[in-house]
Amino acid sequence: MPAPLKKSPIYDLLQSGNPIPASLISQLVNKKIMTLDYTNNKVKKNGKQGWTTWSDIYPAGTDYDQIKSDFMKSYNQGYIKNYQKPVSQNGKDYDGLFTREVTIADAKAHFKETNPWGKQDDLGITLTLDIGKSFQPENYIGGKYGKNDSGEQTIGSCFKLFKLLEACDAKLVEEPTFEYQETSEKIEEVSEELAL
Repeated sequence: MPAPLKKSPIYDLLQSGNPIPASLISQLVNKKIMTLDYTNNKVKKNGKQGWTTWSDIYPAGTDYDQIKSDFMKSYNQGYIKNYQKPVSQNGKDYDGLFTREVTIADAKAHFKETNPWGKQDDLGITLTLDIGKSFQPENYIGGKYGKNDSGEQTIGSCFKLFKLLEACDAKLVEEPTFEYQETSEKIEEVSEELAL
């Protein structure tokens, strides 16, 4: 079984089968990230070629060549099926890839919900992006758990969410725990003292 690319408390959380905590989602708001848009194989009503935002997210300032290289690797491996390079115009060759730095205006977590394409994901996050224009597009990133050779649950395609959280430098905040047994014993002790 190949080793995971990176392990961290957030990585472990994302493959644990639990929802993404609100404390992580709130850290995404107002963070700057790099996105990549690419020309797809659809034609819009105005006759122009359509665009799709790639689901992989990068830290602000990431070099275009690195993002393009990763995108083309995913495309050549068959993970991206709707990329279509534009027809060259005026003798100029154009790859149809465009990166930009954007700000996350809002973020919403999803757990075991249907994604925008009608399929159920185990985990998902919808980002509302401030692109410096009068409208704020949404970008959905989701995935499903995988299984290793022993049948154990793995992070699977939810790794894309790990990349997003890592790009935003999100940190896992420990949620307060409630020790019921210990508290019950304390209540009994106080009750006994009051009864005396």
